[in-house]
Amino acid sequence: MNNNKSKILIVDDEPVNRLILARSFLEDEYAIFESSSGYEALTFIDHEVPDIILLDIMMPGMDGFQVCEKIKNNPKTFDVPILLITALNDKQSKLKGLQLGANDVITKPFDIFEVKLRVKQYLKMRELFLQIKEHNDRMKKEILAARKIQLNMLPQPSQHINNEYFFNYEYYPCEDLGGDFLDFSPISSSQYLFYIADVSGHGVASSLVTVFLKEFFNQYLKKIVINPNPADILQKLNNALLAVNFEDKYMTMFIGILNIVDNIMYWSSAGPNTFPILFNGKNYIELENKAPALGWWADISFNNYSVEFPHGSSLICYSDAAIEIKNQENQQLGRNAFIDILIQNKTYESLDFQQTLHDLLDYGNIINFDDDLTLMGIKRAKASE
Repeated sequence: MNNNKSKILIVDDEPVNRLILARSFLEDEYAIFESSSGYEALTFIDHEVPDIILLDIMMPGMDGFQVCEKIKNNPKTFDVPILLITALNDKQSKLKGLQLGANDVITKPFDIFEVKLRVKQYLKMRELFLQIKEHNDRMKKEILAARKIQLNMLPQPSQHINNEYFFNYEYYPCEDLGGDFLDFSPISSSQYLFYIADVSGHGVASSLVTVFLKEFFNQYLKKIVINPNPADILQKLNNALLAVNFEDKYMTMFIGILNIVDNIMYWSSAGPNTFPILFNGKNYIELENKAPALGWWADISFNNYSVEFPHGSSLICYSDAAIEIKNQENQQLGRNAFIDILIQNKTYESLDFQQTLHDLLDYGNIINFDDDLTLMGIKRAKASE
């Protein structure tokens, strides 16, 4: 049998009716299968999925309505077109069939040429649907592979450094691929480079920029070791983004270099929409900076800043999804309310972001974010620890 032939399943308890329909398609390139009952049809479908089903309604035991409902509720066969054939020439029966998922209803006595035309039309639709499904499945597989690559580029969470510093983060892309990115890595025995970046938008296009970002730091790492200057890094990254020309993509970024010997953090940032928070107990300061985002303009400069990192202090960085989430009254949470959540949960002590995540979702009354969310923290142990 030619496996490329479209498979038609004819389901009718009357042999004569099956014979008439089967013979009507003999001259066409179809593979014809017959079932004499609903149970027999369902057994056949368990082993082989047809491309279209001609299903009689009036059958003993299990009628066509019941068979149709079972087929449409089966994930394996829900997309198979069903043409119900009925002697019931009433509107209610036709509506019931369509409500159960049948694609069309043919009333007896039928014109065989009309039946063949409808079968041909639905088979063509089925073919196009399968082509789209195959394309989507392939794209999904490729996107999942890309997601795995992107996640593998992220740093190891829950890192303990020199028995004094602790680094942790949570990364929640709203789609399979995220536009947020972060890193935390040593550049010398005494210095750690870290950053949190947020590319405009999300999805495939934004994720490509994060790959570029990772590669930029891989190539530039030796120069960073020689000249650990956050503002200079942002300047060179901005030039690189403009040279590549990601069209409408821009990036906000906070970048820091932590000296774990002198306990000083040197930092700079691009894009003013979020300000990392340096906690010392419940007291805190926001690291504000009014620099433009990366990838917008050339010939811009960035400033270097430094701040002490005393015992017991914590730095918490976040992407804008944390403060831009809206409640049912369409009110954004805002920075002050977000900081209140961090203080209430004592996130600055544990760097456990799970409860903060739940509180954000509760505020928005949602089960998932509509933008990528990243929460990242660095904590220095208390003097007695």
